[in-house]
Amino acid sequence: NTTTMEEAKGVIKRVVNLLDAEKCCVSFNGGKDATVVLHLIREALPKNYKSLTYAYFSQNNEFPEIMEFLDLMAKRYDITIEKYEGGLKKGLEQLNNERKIRGIFLGTRTTDPRAGIGATLELTDPDWPAVIRINPIMNWSYSAVWVYLRQPEHPYCSLYDKGYTSLGSTDTTVQNPHLKLEEGGYSPAYALMDGSLERAGRK
Repeated sequence: NTTTMEEAKGVIKRVVNLLDAEKCCVSFNGGKDATVVLHLIREALPKNYKSLTYAYFSQNNEFPEIMEFLDLMAKRYDITIEKYEGGLKKGLEQLNNERKIRGIFLGTRTTDPRAGIGATLELTDPDWPAVIRINPIMNWSYSAVWVYLRQPEHPYCSLYDKGYTSLGSTDTTVQNPHLKLEEGGYSPAYALMDGSLERAGRK
């Protein structure tokens, strides 16, 4: 996991050096994968992580815990998380019109339904704003995500301690049934041993 972490930080440093920090955006929705990417960026770029743009591309029926976590992270790391309505594509169009972004950091992993070809760097689709999608944790496993996030200096959204393993909107997400306890309640997300069941709580 140390190799994976250092590789991800290496990607972040090289890309930001190439594209310029002011031209890079971090898509931050408060989910575990995006949280890993934010922490990696902060650690890889301790002196200029604040120079990147942090954007939350909103969805309907968001968990209130997610919104609380976004506020917590903004305050803790002294960053502004700008909100864009209408999802990633529409928000990226608006963001691109404002400041001509060259690259966007995403928390996409190979298990994500939208992972595409599974590349660390790839251009957006032709009908999207022309930016480079940067996926520093594309090849991380579910367990690698949790080994990293369980370090005390890496806060994450409280929903993951309540049995949620993959977060969408409130109407498409339930606690993972594989974490249900006989005595009631749910084990935390990091207790899920089979990473292939990560999305079992998504409708």
